[in-house]
Amino acid sequence: MTRIPARPLILGLLLATAALATAQAADRSQGAARKGAATSHVQRPHGDYTRHTERQRTENGHTRTDTWTSDRGTATRDVVSTRDPATGTWTKDVTVDRTPPPAGSGG
Repeated sequence: MTRIPARPLILGLLLATAALATAQAADRSQGAARKGAATSHVQRPHGDYTRHTERQRTENGHTRTDTWTSDRGTATRDVVSTRDPATGTWTKDVTVDRTPPPAGSGG
C-alpha cells in the first residue's frame, strides 16, 4: 500500500475547491448579465395602445412612418433617410407630431 503525504493532498483539495467556487461564481455573474441584457431593450409606452408602421424604399433611401394611438392621443414619427451616391453619406430627417401636444410644450 502506497502512502500519500497529507500536506500535498490537503493543498490539492483546497485548490480544487477554490477553483470550483470561482467557476460557479463566474457562471452566476454571466447569467445575471445575460438576464440584464434582455431587459435593456427600448422602453415601450405603458398601457393600451396600437402601433402602425409603414415602410417604403425610395430611389436613394427609404421612408418610415410609425403611428402610436392610445387613450392619451396620437404620436406620428416620420423618418426619411436619403443616401448621397456621390459621397456615400446618409441624411436622416425625423419629424414627430403629437396630438394633443405634450404638457409644457407651449402649444
